[in-house]
Amino acid sequence: MANIPFTTTTITDGVTPVNKTVMQPVFDAVDKIVDKTKRGALEYLDANLVSGTTPGARGLTALEQATTLNADTVSGYGIGTTAMPQFTGNIDTGLNNSGLFSVMESSTGTKPSGIDGGFMQVYIYGANDQMQVLTSYSTTPRTFVRVKATNWGAWYEIWNASSDGNDGQPPAPKPTTAEGSVGEWDVAAIEDQNTTDWTNPGGTWAYNAIKLNKTSGVLGGAYAGVSSGNIAGLSGAGFYVIFWLWRIA
Repeated sequence: MANIPFTTTTITDGVTPVNKTVMQPVFDAVDKIVDKTKRGALEYLDANLVSGTTPGARGLTALEQATTLNADTVSGYGIGTTAMPQFTGNIDTGLNNSGLFSVMESSTGTKPSGIDGGFMQVYIYGANDQMQVLTSYSTTPRTFVRVKATNWGAWYEIWNASSDGNDGQPPAPKPTTAEGSVGEWDVAAIEDQNTTDWTNPGGTWAYNAIKLNKTSGVLGGAYAGVSSGNIAGLSGAGFYVIFWLWRIA
């Protein structure tokens, strides 16, 4: 406590005048009391707030316990620890708290195709408002995400340079061909006897076709050709005919 400016006042009732010199010992004593109280409070906090093993033992109030990040209580959810908890239950129904988990191969539930286990991030806002992110145990990891809105949706893979098959480059545009132009293609299938097996929409078409027995699946014929008109004469009772055609003119 800093020295307090004091104005000397003379009292005329015969007692000793009250001035700074008279009061300074009192100020010094108050200074010592305040300093000792501060040090005592810090020592208490250090002994109880930091060294305690539970929020209650640390001297925290209910509000402080609710708003203080406590590594002792969150480590079970993979936070503030070097070893995430291992999960071996059903990932569809057993992960009911947000956190980070190590999903073991022995765990059950709906996993991404070809993935037995991995590192799981769980985000929960409510019983029907959840998200899971699963990254496989691998030196070339794959990451998947799914969302629950009443029921769990499908897993979707998050593509990256090692999993997209295109070295991380943007996908090449798919070739498109305007209908009614050269390069247009068609697939058709018919069964049993038909007067016309395939109707030409216009132009000249090359084609391949196979004929299969409807009961046994045995090949009944294979055909190839070019046609500027309808195709007929390949079908027959008890058979399927499958065409692959592309326009060449």
